Amino acid sequence: MPDDWIVQPSLEERAELRKRVLERFRSFAAASRHYGLRREALTLRGRDAIRLDTFRRLLLDLDLKEWRDRAFAYGRRKKTERFQVAHITPDLAYILGFIYGDGYARSNSKHSIVRITQSDLHRRHIDRLQQASQATFNTAWHDSLRPGTRQDSFRIHNLRRDSNLLFALYDWTTRNTLENLLRFGQDTLAGFLAGCMDADGCVSTKHYRKSGREYRMIDITFSLSDDLDTNRMLLLALRRFDVYARIRQQKGVKIVQITGRDDATRLVRVLSPYSIKCEKIPVRSTAISSDNEEVPAPLLAQVLKEIRPVPSQLLRRGSWSTFYELRAGTRRPFK
Repeated sequence: MPDDWIVQPSLEERAELRKRVLERFRSFAAASRHYGLRREALTLRGRDAIRLDTFRRLLLDLDLKEWRDRAFAYGRRKKTERFQVAHITPDLAYILGFIYGDGYARSNSKHSIVRITQSDLHRRHIDRLQQASQATFNTAWHDSLRPGTRQDSFRIHNLRRDSNLLFALYDWTTRNTLENLLRFGQDTLAGFLAGCMDADGCVSTKHYRKSGREYRMIDITFSLSDDLDTNRMLLLALRRFDVYARIRQQKGVKIVQITGRDDATRLVRVLSPYSIKCEKIPVRSTAISSDNEEVPAPLLAQVLKEIRPVPSQLLRRGSWSTFYELRAGTRRPFK
């Protein structure tokens, strides 16, 4: 949070703060002079807020380390708001990811507005967003319904939240091509990616036939930005979960795509506790590996030439031809 924001302690927090202040200073007036506070800032029922940078100094000087896990009321100037959480939790990260994927955020000197528009077709996604909001804000988004554009189309949900604090966290997370995203913990990062997935991602299974045999390919895509650096940061975020992805250009937007089954399985396993779209992947019907699982053929062939296995053992397992072709460099090796 910016240093020039304010903190508004509750009555109980002020009482505890006053007790700690008197353990260090002779009087409240002396403490107020030391920290440059107005006289009312340390009164029990005072309404004066404390600047965030000064509040941090107070916590450090008064050895209030346990207060780091408390949820305080923050604000830009006068009005403050208090979340239910003191840190960016997976639920809060899910909300931030959902906004990034399919939302709109705007702020000026007076107020901040965050909007999300979703079709009633995606009712489960809206319910998941509201569930995360209840856990984070203790209130749901304001939801106004309007008819669809056609007579037979689904209704449209216009979700709105007026929150300077939510906008500040969203701005911090998404600024400068998502540069702060990698500062998230594993669970929090998974929550953010799950929000992006439910808002503007896709998990699909593509079927095709070749030589009379049916194949199924898993395709997971994120369509979030046309900025190359932003998508590269998303690739790095996915690598935190050992997921390999690539950037592809489509009409008007770049997409981040995951097609390897093992990569898709790992990603679904990570996102499934938070995401509606990430459900169970179909059972593997073929043993074809993805391109990113290929290993350097010349290097592997050189290593295998130094090995002298017993042919009868490989023949018994049905692996002799595979070993021979890999050593000769005529077969593509995969992990």
